[in-house]
Amino acid sequence: MSDDSQTGIDNISIGHSATEVSNAFVLIHGTFARRAPWTRPGSKLGRALSTAYADGSIVLRFNWSGRNSHAARLKAAGELRSYLTSLRNQYPNARIRLLAHSHGGNVVFYALKDATVAATIAAVVNFATPYIRPKPRPLERYIRFHLMIAPFFLWWLSFYVVALSVELGSYLFGFSQDPFDISYSWIPLLGTSILFTIGATVLLRRAVLTKLVPFLARRMESTVASIKAECPSTVPVLSNRITADEPAWALRLVSTLARLPYEIWSPPTTLLGTAAIVILSAWATASFSTGNLPDGPGPMTLGDAMGVGIVVGVLMLMMSAAASFILTVIWQPIAVAWSLLFQAHALGFGGMGIYLNWLVAMRAVVTLEDAPQLTQVLYRRHFALRLRHSELYEDDQVIADTIKWFRGLDRLNI
Repeated sequence: MSDDSQTGIDNISIGHSATEVSNAFVLIHGTFARRAPWTRPGSKLGRALSTAYADGSIVLRFNWSGRNSHAARLKAAGELRSYLTSLRNQYPNARIRLLAHSHGGNVVFYALKDATVAATIAAVVNFATPYIRPKPRPLERYIRFHLMIAPFFLWWLSFYVVALSVELGSYLFGFSQDPFDISYSWIPLLGTSILFTIGATVLLRRAVLTKLVPFLARRMESTVASIKAECPSTVPVLSNRITADEPAWALRLVSTLARLPYEIWSPPTTLLGTAAIVILSAWATASFSTGNLPDGPGPMTLGDAMGVGIVVGVLMLMMSAAASFILTVIWQPIAVAWSLLFQAHALGFGGMGIYLNWLVAMRAVVTLEDAPQLTQVLYRRHFALRLRHSELYEDDQVIADTIKWFRGLDRLNI
């Protein structure tokens, strides 16, 4: 295909009929690298493969959008599955070997989750792939903890809503000349707000624990299953990586941004903040207990001051919870903007939506778990040799080791 706007493949060199092809090498680019030069005709890797396997080999390339999102990679994986199926039908006698860079390796692993497709692949080589490892966040623990303090917020809200409603009602029906003249008994208001709080708490806990928590758990499980890039157990895999990979710092930074709201919402932080707010507000109010209220009958007692302090503390606690929620909402778009503006590999953002990224924690690893047919090679970064993340596939030593690994598979008739 010659149209750069399409996703698909290009032949780098074809010199044999379909039945004569014994090796088909497919080069797959990474993020932000659609139609990357190393996959084009005449690249160093393409020439090396064509020279090493001059008898009955072809070198192809597979193009995908290169967007930095889970959705883009999952879509590319579906396209790659369709392509590999057609490639097998076109070249029935060929060993199909995939060579992928960066997130292209995750696209390959997604595609090979299909056992039928994996059975058609002879080998996979990854260059500097950040393997995606998602895991569910401990949302149920956070939810249950905040359900424990929810009655305080419900009581505060209901108390003042009822008080304001009574006063406004009295004013509208002519029972009071001032809508904010608090001249009624506090006991009925307190009793009404407590009854409302008990009923609302029971309904809230039932809805959250029986409906919301199971729903979120199902979504977390399905999201993790869909975006976890697992090493196929039936296909030989060569994983090439380097020390001090350039995108690593961006990965760590974005991961920290995504984790920050959960640090704010953690039970220890919430408990310490609540205790500090209540104690400080009560102390501040008590310290002024010798003064008069603006329209009050006289000096406040220490008990009055402590009571007002508790009310102020509850109010400040609500403001703290609101602030943590706002931070949760704000930090996620910041991380998204980071990935868009600076092209950082923000694993937890984009494509799948902020909602799902909030449910699932993301991290990238450069080493794979043990697999039956896995080979992992670590190259030391050397600035003089320009051995970098974006140039690993053009390094002479890396190319030579890759071809040597292929030759070893040849001897095993793989």
